[in-house]
Amino acid sequence: MYYIIPMKKGSKKRSGSKTSAPLRNMVLSLLESEGESLKRLYADADRVRKDHVGDEVYIRGIVEFSNVCANDCFYCGIRTSNHRVNRYVMASDEIISAARSMEPMGQTTIVLQSGETPGLRDDEIGRLIWRIKAETSLAITLSVGNRPYETYSYWKDYLLYPGKPCVDESSDQCASCVVTRIEALERKVGRGPGHSMMLPEHTRTQYTRLI
Repeated sequence: MYYIIPMKKGSKKRSGSKTSAPLRNMVLSLLESEGESLKRLYADADRVRKDHVGDEVYIRGIVEFSNVCANDCFYCGIRTSNHRVNRYVMASDEIISAARSMEPMGQTTIVLQSGETPGLRDDEIGRLIWRIKAETSLAITLSVGNRPYETYSYWKDYLLYPGKPCVDESSDQCASCVVTRIEALERKVGRGPGHSMMLPEHTRTQYTRLI
């Protein structure tokens, strides 16, 4: 037996609340599905996907404009302790050129991504946002690490689409703190930040971190 739990828009989990034991067990059971049970799970998941977002495919183009990073996340190939990586920072004109090439290929969103370090200053990123919005019809997503509220508010003035903080789920970070941070940005900046979770193989048994 398994269940599909569609996420309702606007629904929020209380910060710091713990997942109930029945729900935790249900999720563990879903993750361990095999054979016909797994096929039914895929079919139901596909139905939920279609009901919520339809069959349209939106293509995002990622421009990793810098692989310089001050952090040392173990899973990441560009972590600061990896001295075998050739570091770079793309010039603004290179980034704009890449953005212009995306629309003819059917891409609808550009993701500006970098390591977490000021490879470009906040005002330079702001000018990039302005130029991309002025010269293309692309939506813009930033993935440049954690920044203070003032910076997100500044970028919002350049019509920025949701940002994407990165959370290393293998660490001992407090999940409630992450949720609080995301909710605070939604309230103050007025943009709903996207977020992704990375779960290394050695933490495979810690499924409940994904809830």
